Amino acid sequence: MSTIRRTLPEWVDRVVDVDTNSSIKEVRALFSHCGEMRGVYPWKSDKSAQQHYFIEFTHKSDVLKAKAQGKLNHGFSVHALSMVPQLIERCQSVVPHFASGQADLSPAISNTDMLSTSFSFDSNRHLSRCAGVERTPNRTPLRVDPTGSSYRRLVGSEPNAPASRSTQVPQLDAITSTTTVRPNGSHLTFSSPIFPSAQSSLSSFPTLPSFSSSHSQLNLTICGMSIPYDLDRLEDNPDPIIALLQTAGSGRDNWMVVGGHYRRLGNINAAMTVVATMVQFMTERGTHEWELKPAYLMLSTCQRDLGKRARTPEGEDSDASKEHFSRAVEYLQKVYGSDSPALDTLPSVPPALPRSESLPINRCHSLNGNSHPPVGPNPSPAPHTTFALLPPNSSTPAPNVGRTRILEREIQCLRTRLETINTALTQTVKLKRLAESDLSSERAQRRKVERQLDDVERQLDVTKRMEGFALENVKREVEARRRAERELAERERNGEGGKRAVLEGLAEMFGKAARGETSAAMEVFEGVGPSDSNRGKVKSEKILSP
Repeated sequence: MSTIRRTLPEWVDRVVDVDTNSSIKEVRALFSHCGEMRGVYPWKSDKSAQQHYFIEFTHKSDVLKAKAQGKLNHGFSVHALSMVPQLIERCQSVVPHFASGQADLSPAISNTDMLSTSFSFDSNRHLSRCAGVERTPNRTPLRVDPTGSSYRRLVGSEPNAPASRSTQVPQLDAITSTTTVRPNGSHLTFSSPIFPSAQSSLSSFPTLPSFSSSHSQLNLTICGMSIPYDLDRLEDNPDPIIALLQTAGSGRDNWMVVGGHYRRLGNINAAMTVVATMVQFMTERGTHEWELKPAYLMLSTCQRDLGKRARTPEGEDSDASKEHFSRAVEYLQKVYGSDSPALDTLPSVPPALPRSESLPINRCHSLNGNSHPPVGPNPSPAPHTTFALLPPNSSTPAPNVGRTRILEREIQCLRTRLETINTALTQTVKLKRLAESDLSSERAQRRKVERQLDDVERQLDVTKRMEGFALENVKREVEARRRAERELAERERNGEGGKRAVLEGLAEMFGKAARGETSAAMEVFEGVGPSDSNRGKVKSEKILSP
């Protein structure tokens, strides 16, 4: 009895879980650049208070873009739903059409049961399981050229490729494939040794979208709405798409994608118009010139292509081609500087190693990076690979004139820089000596001022002491003056009393003499002794003297 293993639904690879605190409008505006979204479904977790959103994209490749966008923006945690299987039931409960018949799990048959029962069931039942898709069986091994586009689809990171292990994990688990690598590394052979026919194994794969569907579509955001634009429907006149890009305010990526698409189609003039308009548009918005280097490289490449087209049928350069080449050089100089070599100069290549010293490529690597030994009992040694760049119709390498000129210019620039540095060093030494001289003068001046300050401080101390002595002398003089004033006032009071007594005695004597009392007057006069009269006379003279 066969064992049935239940695999993840196909829609799981197109859904991501976003953990953020932003609104649904911000989430839709941020992830609209990653690709076409079928819906945004918010939900809440019981373990955290943050808001979660399930975002369903149209293509699986948009999931990788959404994860990269989440890493570039802070506050957003983006997880692919295929990496978190425990959220599939929650997503089915949140999104109605996932829980319907469209989201039924598809059974897959194990390898051991396929060996015994894969070719015994009915062909009609087999077609019903394949959803009506018939695939041509691969009878022969698939040989893939490493340089072809199919090889890049197999080993690259394209999610839409059937053989990509990163996005088709359930299907690859059910089909065990082996890879045989030839020792010379020229071809890779893929085979499935378990199944004799690839029809039954390929029938279990779902219908995949077109490879170029996600690469030829441009998503533009206008007024918060994501508008898909099919690049395969671009007109030869780039004015409509330029107006649309300006209205949407697109970044450099969308402009460069449109320009590159025009250049891939061979419409070089339209590509140049788009890129030149982008340069003008970004410059007006304040973008620095060094951020537009990819645009200048694109313009230089377009000018080079136009120059090649403008050549004469004989392959000679015409005036128009020379003008285009000169413009290409100008754009290159904006990117690499004016010292970049000309377009026709030969790059510097080391001389070719002899055969005995060249390294043989004797290791083979499979798609998953594991090395395998050469197949066969006695594998032939791989041919030695040597690298040498020789000009046409020449057996010996020509001298690289352009490289020599570049080295000469570099040497001249270094010499000029050395002279400038030496001049600056000499000036610095002179300025250093002048500064040291100024420092010595300032030090001497400072010491002189300090000595003067010490002298002034000493004089100040002497002056303060002299001021104290002067104040004491003034106090003594004031006391002496006050004492003299008191003595003078006392003497004035004593002089007025003696003069009044003499005058009274004289008045009495004269009065008696006038009344005829001569004897009484004489007695009065005699009663005053000579000593007393002399003292009165002297006292009266002192009093009356001025």
